[in-house]
Amino acid sequence: MKFRGLEAGLSYEVFFEDYGIKIVKSGQSLLKEGLELRIPEAAGSLLITYRVAGR
Repeated sequence: MKFRGLEAGLSYEVFFEDYGIKIVKSGQSLLKEGLELRIPEAAGSLLITYRVAGR
């Protein structure tokens, strides 16, 4: 999944809410490479939130 509308020069905290996991990625990485998402169960869901790191 590639993100849109982020600032390439900023870092972002990405939260995988279902698992309590937080990662930090550069805006450039999220815009160009995105994130590989896997939903472990058929008909499942995954809740992801993000914000600028340090705010």
